[in-house]
Amino acid sequence: MSLLLNRAPRLFTFEEYYRLAEVGVLRPDERVELVEGEIVLKSPQDPKHARAISWCNNLFSQAFGETHLVRVQLPIRIGSKSELEPDLSLLLKSRAVALEEHPTTVDFVLEVANTSLKFDRGEKQRLYALASIPEYWIVNVRDRMVEVYRDPQGTKYADCFRRLPGEVLELLRLPGQPFPVTTLLGEPEP
Repeated sequence: MSLLLNRAPRLFTFEEYYRLAEVGVLRPDERVELVEGEIVLKSPQDPKHARAISWCNNLFSQAFGETHLVRVQLPIRIGSKSELEPDLSLLLKSRAVALEEHPTTVDFVLEVANTSLKFDRGEKQRLYALASIPEYWIVNVRDRMVEVYRDPQGTKYADCFRRLPGEVLELLRLPGQPFPVTTLLGEPEP
């Protein structure tokens, strides 16, 4: 007879998650996120992933740095059980001033994906839509494209499309700033 009758994972609250870090159970160098109450290890950043984050940070800081905080791998609380750390997000500076906790929504989220592509397309996309984040991009370095998700409707995005190298993208709510797909991928234009 098995002693493991209930195999459900132990889910954590925000307070427990932070306490685990305070007491050293979660080390400062561990890359983790709280996803639906589960503590999930983040994928290691290979050179393509890190290079794309650096280029995206540079592009978005130049384009929106006066009006928005460009947040790199900083938490967003989603619902009562998730705290994700997207590779890049934009938060209007006027909204950021009043925050005393992590934001519960932002104006834009970007994830760079190589080994994490399935998770970014699945669970993360669902949670970002649930948080009503108006636009979500996956910089897919594995397949050399950017996947765009717009218009959150419950747990899905109504508008989804892809752009390839040689094409450009603009944010729907902040038009006028073209982003070359090649540069988003961390491959500067020739």
